[in-house]
Amino acid sequence: MVLEGGDFSFSPLSPHQTRLWCSAPTLPLMPPTKSTLQGMLHKYIVSLAAGISDCTRFWCEILTLSLGGRIQNLPGLPHVLQRSCGGKVELLDFKGEDLFEDGGIIRRIKRKGEGYSNPNEGATVEIHLEGFCGGTRFDCKDVKFIVGEGEDHDIPIGIDKALEKMQRGEHCILYLAPRYGFGEAGKPKYGIQANMELVYEVTLKSFEKAKESWEMDTKEKLEQAAVVKEKGTMYFKDVREQTERFSAGSSSLFFFAPSQEGKYLQAVIQYGKIVSWLEMEYGLSEKESKASDSFLLAAFLNLAMCYLKLREYTKAVECCDKALGLDQDNEKGLYRRGEARLLMNEFELAKCDFQKVLEVNPQNKAAKSQISVCQKKTKEHNERDRRIYANMFTKFAERDAKEAASKTRVEKVAERAACEKGSKTDAEDAEGHV
Repeated sequence: MVLEGGDFSFSPLSPHQTRLWCSAPTLPLMPPTKSTLQGMLHKYIVSLAAGISDCTRFWCEILTLSLGGRIQNLPGLPHVLQRSCGGKVELLDFKGEDLFEDGGIIRRIKRKGEGYSNPNEGATVEIHLEGFCGGTRFDCKDVKFIVGEGEDHDIPIGIDKALEKMQRGEHCILYLAPRYGFGEAGKPKYGIQANMELVYEVTLKSFEKAKESWEMDTKEKLEQAAVVKEKGTMYFKDVREQTERFSAGSSSLFFFAPSQEGKYLQAVIQYGKIVSWLEMEYGLSEKESKASDSFLLAAFLNLAMCYLKLREYTKAVECCDKALGLDQDNEKGLYRRGEARLLMNEFELAKCDFQKVLEVNPQNKAAKSQISVCQKKTKEHNERDRRIYANMFTKFAERDAKEAASKTRVEKVAERAACEKGSKTDAEDAEGHV
């Protein structure tokens, strides 16, 4: 897949392997000398027109230019490209639009979409996509699915997220960091290893928006909550089954079931819908209120579990707090908050949570075990602090001793000088008296 426009061809292999070729070379350039290279080693940011209809421009940092020799950070790049013969520019950094301001999803629009509407979470979309990893295409298809359920079609979560920023007819290139791609699990189906950066070329052909929360009445929200709760539970079930199958054939204690991380992210989306629909719903009947609280409690507890698996412990604690706000003695809420706090090294708070679990259910063996872990971790932490502070105080004492010794030496030198001066004065006085 190549973007073509003007005098340039643009092949997005990855944000770190993008190449740009000049398609109309005229004059050759001589290989640069060492002194020329040294003079060119500075940062150079240049705007390049990509030949897009809406004149969208992208910024890139030039790191290497091959023109018979190798030139780094070459000034005057556009002029040189117009004169080069088969010159090749290698870009090590692609600076497009950072969709979520975390560097995880970078978008470059090839063709702008129509209108001002975007797909929302739950919208039905029809897209064409091509996926690349390390310059090799691994996927190419037309697919129709619901935003938030891309995992069912082997589509990474980053595409679901990016679609909510796209317009009908838009054609763009998306650079996905590993956490928005296939993560630590990779994608064995496509031969993609763990923590690989991905590039997707996506065209949003059409979409039908899902109803927003304010467009649904309470009855409809409760009905939809039951549907998405079942979907979220399905993702949980898939993760457990994959883990069991994967672990059964693995002799290692450390493993990741395929697509595990993606399944948890998909579950987060489903349970998040319940929260967005029902958390701020007021004026409910007694029956509706009971049903709403039941859905919210399940959503918060399952979100907490997802965030634990995704290592987002602060969010896990927040979800447990909300679950315990609905049911202060909820055993799962207390236990999962204790787990999150333990992993955040908040040992005393974690121990308190596990103790409360035992107050609710004295037979909970896992909580008893975790209390022992908290006590052991607290002891180790205190001993480590004691060693650190002991070393610190020893260093302070040594420093003070050195300062005192140095001060003593200075005082002795001064005293000796004063004595010598006094002796000399006495001798001079004696001579004058004689």
